[in-house]
Amino acid sequence: MVRSLFLAVVLASAQNLPHAAFAQDSALQYFGFTGVACEIDDPHDDTTKADYSDEVAAFTNLNQVCLLENTDDFTAKLARVAKLYDPLIAVEPLFFSFSETVGSLLPERATLWPIYRDAIRAAHIDPERIVFYLVDEPTLRSLPLTNVSIASQEIRADFPESRLMMIEAFDQSKPIEIIPEIDLWGFDHYFLHDPAKDLGYMFQLQKAVAKLQPHQKLVLVLDSNYTDVHEYYGLKPADMGEVAKAYLNLAQSRNDVAAILGYTWVSIDGTHEKGARNMPPDVIETYREIGIEITRPK
Repeated sequence: MVRSLFLAVVLASAQNLPHAAFAQDSALQYFGFTGVACEIDDPHDDTTKADYSDEVAAFTNLNQVCLLENTDDFTAKLARVAKLYDPLIAVEPLFFSFSETVGSLLPERATLWPIYRDAIRAAHIDPERIVFYLVDEPTLRSLPLTNVSIASQEIRADFPESRLMMIEAFDQSKPIEIIPEIDLWGFDHYFLHDPAKDLGYMFQLQKAVAKLQPHQKLVLVLDSNYTDVHEYYGLKPADMGEVAKAYLNLAQSRNDVAAILGYTWVSIDGTHEKGARNMPPDVIETYREIGIEITRPK
C-alpha cells in the first residue's frame, strides 16, 4: 500500500503476551491516511511541506508517522502528532530489507530497534494509543511471514499494550495466512467503484475473516489516490467521494472491521498520482464527513 515511502535509516512467544482488546460488537474505531507525517513534499502544490497533520487532525484519529534519522527530532514529532491523533508508526525499515527478489530480516535491527524504542518511549505516549505499522505487502515482496512473526514478537516484548498492523496485497492466487501476532490486518485493492459489489474483493475478505483470531480485526484500505489507471477503470476524480462512501458502508455493515485507512493523503509516487488532498473539494469534504462520523465520541 505504501510503496517504499519510508526514509532510509541508518523472544518470547507472542501468544503468551497480551493483546490490546477490541470491542466485541466492533465498533469501527479508526479513520486516517498514510503519507501524513512522512517527510514527503507533495509535487502537486507550490509550497514546501513535509507534514500534513494539521490538514487531517480535525477528522482523523490514526495516521501514518514515518521515522526520522535524528531520533530526538523523531521523539519531538511523535509527541506533537500524538496531541492530534494516534500515531501509526511505520517501523518496516528497522526490521526488514528487500532486494528485487526477496525480503529478509534486517541484521541491524538488534541495534536499530532499541534506539527507536527508546525514542518512542521518550515521547510519553500511552502505549495503548500506538499502532505499529510493521510491514507492507510482505507476501508480494517475498518476505517470509515467519520473519514478520519474529519482528512482531520483538516489538510486543517492549510494547505489549500497543497494536501491530500489516497490509498484504490483493492476490487471489495465494492462500491467506494471518499470523497470530498481528492485531490489525488488511489487504489493498484499488480501482473499484464499490468493494461490496466486487466478487473478487468480497471473496478475499471472507477468506481473511475465516483466518481471524478473536483478538484480530480487519483494516479496509480506502482507495483515496488517483492515477491514469483509475481513469482506465472508469473512475473520475469527482467519483472518489462515492468510492469512499462505499468503503464506509461496507465497514459499517460488519462487526469485524476496526479501521479504514486511506492510501494516500499526499502524493507519494510522483506527479502521475494524486493523493486525497489533491481531490476536488467536495471529495475532500466527503473524507471529512466520514472521518467525523467514525471518530466522534459514541
